Amino acid sequence: MFFKNKTCVSVSESVAEKFRDWLLSDRSLEPVTVGERIVMMNACWEWGQKKKLVLENPWEEVKVSVAPKQRPDPFTLKEIESIVQKFRSSPNLKHFLDYVEFKFGTGLRTGEAAAWRWRHCSSECDRIWIGETLKNGNRKAAKRNKDRTVPLTLRLQQLLLDRRPEN
Repeated sequence: MFFKNKTCVSVSESVAEKFRDWLLSDRSLEPVTVGERIVMMNACWEWGQKKKLVLENPWEEVKVSVAPKQRPDPFTLKEIESIVQKFRSSPNLKHFLDYVEFKFGTGLRTGEAAAWRWRHCSSECDRIWIGETLKNGNRKAAKRNKDRTVPLTLRLQQLLLDRRPEN
């Protein structure tokens, strides 16, 4: 292990930076993971400062640069219409049509769409609240614990109104 017999108070900023570099040299760790570990170390030292166990936090200024990721290339409008048309025209796929249109129209992640409930819909079905996700049967807060409201097109509003249960 990196720290071996080092005590917390003997960890300086230069030691913290060497630890960061040591983690980055491990090819199995992504820079974002290394960054998360540095953030955790920083949090530990902040706690130690509050408890008066350490005087200084060597992790405060230790940063990990993470290269930006290219965003996925979304479907073009022509591709979307082609996909939706395939669902409309195929008897074996038609029962998925509303779901496919809902997903394309809202841009929801799969887990968000799976977690969506009627209580998350406005009374006029013109907007929906997204704040939960469903993964492996477990319901939890949406990504980054951030909720949002998604406005719906007239087409999606009508789709929901046609499907809305009586109660």
